[in-house]
Amino acid sequence: MEHAAPLVVDLDGTLLRSDLLLETGLLFVRDQPLRVLSPLFWLAGGKAALKHQLAHATDLDVTQLPYDPAVIALITRERAAGRRIVLATASHHRLAERVAAHLRLFDDVIASDVSRNLSAHAKRDALVDAYGEGGFDYAGNARDDLPVWQAARRADVSPRATAQSVRLGALSSISMCP
Repeated sequence: MEHAAPLVVDLDGTLLRSDLLLETGLLFVRDQPLRVLSPLFWLAGGKAALKHQLAHATDLDVTQLPYDPAVIALITRERAAGRRIVLATASHHRLAERVAAHLRLFDDVIASDVSRNLSAHAKRDALVDAYGEGGFDYAGNARDDLPVWQAARRADVSPRATAQSVRLGALSSISMCP
C-alpha cells in the first residue's frame, strides 16, 4: 500500500498559524498579570518545564485557535484514503491532546512533557523510534523540522516555510502542502 507510512503533522506553524507557547504565554500574562514574572522562573527549569507550567496555568480555548484550512484539508483527504495521521509537536501534550480531541483527525499524539521538549532532534528520535527511519511522511514548516524531514520518507513543506529557514537541497523527497 502506498500510504502504509503514517502522515505526521506538526502543530505550531503548520496545523496552526500560531504557536501554543506564545498563545499560552500571552493568555497567562493577560489572566494573571500579578504573576507576570513566573514564566521566567519556570524557564530556568528548561523550555519543557515552561511549557508544562503554562499548559497547566492557563485554560486555552482550542476551538478558537487559527487552524490552517489547507493543512486540515490535506489531513482530511489522507485520512479519508485510510491513512494513519499523527500529530507530533513540541507543544505540551496536554494542549496537543486537547487540539486532537477538538479536531478528531488524529490517530495518535506525540508531544512534549514536563521533562522533554519534543523539538528538532528529539522529535526526530521519537518518530524514528515509533516508525523507523524513513517510515513516516512529515508535514512541517520550520528550521527545527529539518532533522525530522531528513529522517522522513517524504517531507511536506508548508508554504509558509521560507528557503531561508529550510534547506530543501538536504531533503530527498519534497512536496509542498496545499
